[in-house]
Amino acid sequence: MLDEFVLRARFEPQRPKAGEPATLIASGSVDDMERPFKGEIWYRIVKSELGQEPWQPMALEVEKNGEATFRTSVTLPAGKPYVQFKVKRIYDEQPAELLDWWVPID
Repeated sequence: MLDEFVLRARFEPQRPKAGEPATLIASGSVDDMERPFKGEIWYRIVKSELGQEPWQPMALEVEKNGEATFRTSVTLPAGKPYVQFKVKRIYDEQPAELLDWWVPID
């Protein structure tokens, strides 16, 4: 049985600059069984894929059309930071960690 969902993430502004405030936005779609995303999302910004920084919770902002949107304010360092997520749906025993998204920042 499949129950995959899609996690989408983006920044506002689209091309954030190092040291300037930006907003990290993540949303969880409905899954293959037509269930809306219900759960929690945490994030961290690290300098390598093996970062050990603590996870920070993202605040749920809106739920509509089966999609939950989370937002948080961030400040990104220059270089190639990784933006990592930990996602736990209400029916998951363990959270899933998504560790491989990096963003070039000027």
